[in-house]
Amino acid sequence: MLRTDRSPVLARLKSISESLPNVAFDACANTRENMARNEGKKPDEIPIWSNAKVVPSGVVTLIELGEKGWTIVRP
Repeated sequence: MLRTDRSPVLARLKSISESLPNVAFDACANTRENMARNEGKKPDEIPIWSNAKVVPSGVVTLIELGEKGWTIVRP
């Protein structure tokens, strides 16, 4: 979803980001590394939308935020 080279929903994400400035987007570094390996690339060659913050592990981030009382919206 957050790849700038092939996301079918990037325009919608940009619209959401503009209309709801309190919404944050995180990209999982583990997933990025797996995608890069499968494509024969380096992780930094997988283009991620500039508004997304790359976190080490998306699952761990979700758990930590949930424990802090955040609402997690899943697609």
